[in-house]
This record gives sequence, structure tokens and C-alpha cells, in this order.
Amino acid sequence: MIFNKMALIWGIIAISTLILEVGHPGLFVFLSICIGSLGAVIAAMLEYSLAWQILIFSGSLFIGLALIKYRLNTYNKSFKKAQMANNMYALIGKQARVINVISFDKPGYVKIDGEVWLAKVLNIQKENSINKNLNININTRVRVVGVKGCHLIVEEININTKNLNLKG
Repeated sequence: MIFNKMALIWGIIAISTLILEVGHPGLFVFLSICIGSLGAVIAAMLEYSLAWQILIFSGSLFIGLALIKYRLNTYNKSFKKAQMANNMYALIGKQARVINVISFDKPGYVKIDGEVWLAKVLNIQKENSINKNLNININTRVRVVGVKGCHLIVEEININTKNLNLKG
């Protein structure tokens, strides 16, 4: 008769934690406790001892946590794949037109899809020294290669390969 009372207690715990989970979505801790309690309800109905009920509760709780964690990880991975870049990061890879000269030490402005953005030139390093004579003139086509702070980092699209000093 004590085991039937235990089944009722475990059932109350299961229902209570399920209600708590509904009231606090996103935590999923209460859901795993509910799963553990349901395992303990079954053990109590099969008239297992209290020690076995607690052991089955603990095992079911950890299995519930593992299943929920696995499900959330697969959901998050599929969500990240479907998520598009936003804000300034959506501009990476796009082409722009320079509307104000961009030099090594002074940012300029570029126009992308009718919007004006502050841009810096991509630092091209040549044998441990930075090319400080690099200017990108007005109406030059550039490609956005990154974002740093609130500046777009751009490079010329038609870079003359003689100026890169390529070896081999």
C-alpha cells in the first residue's frame, strides 16, 4: 500500500514540474524532472522499493536531460544554418563604389545599394611593412571583406597583380 502512495507522490511531482515547465518555457530543467518522475511512477506502480524508485528517477532524469540537450543542439544547428547575416555583416562580399577617397590612415565613404557607409582600406602587408601609399580613388569599385567596429573593410576589385610583388 505504501508503494501506491509513492506512485501518487511521484505523479504529483511529475504534474507539478510539467506545470512549472509550461510557466517557464526555455529552461527544460523542469521537463527533465517530469520525465524522471514519470519513470519513478512506473517503478512505484510495479511495487519496487523506494531506493529503486529514487535510482530510476535519477536515471530517467539524466536520460531526459541528455535527450533534451541533444534535441536542442540539433535544433540550434539547423536554426543557425537557416539564419541569414544581418546588419553590417550582410554587406560582406558585396561590391561598392567609392564616393570619397579612402587612404591608409583616413577612412572614406562607399555607396552600397544606395546607402553610404564609412570604410577603411584593407591593410596589405608586404614583407613586414604596411603599404602606406595605398589610396582608393573616387568611383573605384571595391569589395567589402569585413567589418571592424562601425567601419567596413574594403579592397579594390581590380588590383593590379604587378603591385602585389608576387613570387613564383
